[in-house]
Amino acid sequence: MGEGDEATLNVSGGFVLARENQSATCRVEVDGEGRFLAEAKRPPVDGGTLLSAAEQDARAGAGAAAGQEPLSFGAKGRVWAGGAVVGFTCRRQPEEPFEVELKISGRPAADDQRVLGRLMRQYFDAARQRLRCEG
Repeated sequence: MGEGDEATLNVSGGFVLARENQSATCRVEVDGEGRFLAEAKRPPVDGGTLLSAAEQDARAGAGAAAGQEPLSFGAKGRVWAGGAVVGFTCRRQPEEPFEVELKISGRPAADDQRVLGRLMRQYFDAARQRLRCEG
């Protein structure tokens, strides 16, 4: 995430994504400057969707649809120079299935899209494991 002297990690929400705790964030700062943000969200019970808001962020961050590439995993996944977003359905017993949205943003030192695509794949796999999603 670039050069610097002191890195700080700020985590909020825990990674449970229960009905009571529907989001989690992790922010990396280097020398007090935000360099990377990872978010996990569970859509509201009222059936709202989170991907539409993330898609708007993607368009704004990438200068409309220019530069976006689809991801080969998850649902509606895309990566662009400043971030990536992907959704998936988590199935685990005895709960009903629920939707999850993962979003990362940051500016890696080199080859943003390729680095962010790899980071999102790792985040996607880790989130499914951490949430104990089946299948």
